[in-house]
Amino acid sequence: MPAVWGDEEIVWDSMEEAQTILSTIHRLMNQIIYGFELNPIDFQPLFYESTHKGKRVVIYDEWCMGFVRGMLLSPREWQSIKDADLDPDPLGPIILFGTKEGWDILENGPAASVPHEDWEEMIHLGVKKVYDYWLPYRKAVHRITLHTAEPKVGRNELCPCGSGKKFKHCCLN
Repeated sequence: MPAVWGDEEIVWDSMEEAQTILSTIHRLMNQIIYGFELNPIDFQPLFYESTHKGKRVVIYDEWCMGFVRGMLLSPREWQSIKDADLDPDPLGPIILFGTKEGWDILENGPAASVPHEDWEEMIHLGVKKVYDYWLPYRKAVHRITLHTAEPKVGRNELCPCGSGKKFKHCCLN
């Protein structure tokens, strides 16, 4: 959660407030994942919009910066997609708008000639391609069946933690 809150310690008014906020965050995360799993084609990044000279302007930076921050939580894993040399690079547009180095390229490099409105579709397609890249890995992980090495503890047996209580009144709760 430090990626969400920053480095400051969060002080909640109550346990109920903490549970409400954290469950809302997790519910949103699961809703996005579920929607993407059901129909990745319909997924659209949620970009801010503004109006400039009477024209709609999409602001890609905030969303892309959040995506890049998420990538930085597990850089080793994301390095594999960078090393995959996919064409076109699915992370290219996201990194352009999500990093200061990318902003310089957008201002001064060949990317400056791309019409601003074209980036929305390129980012969307990049996210879809990232999803496709990780799909075989996710399927392999979901096929794994885990088995415990220890025998199952019955509810009325003594708890294996050593408390002397029945399992149902100790670690099962």
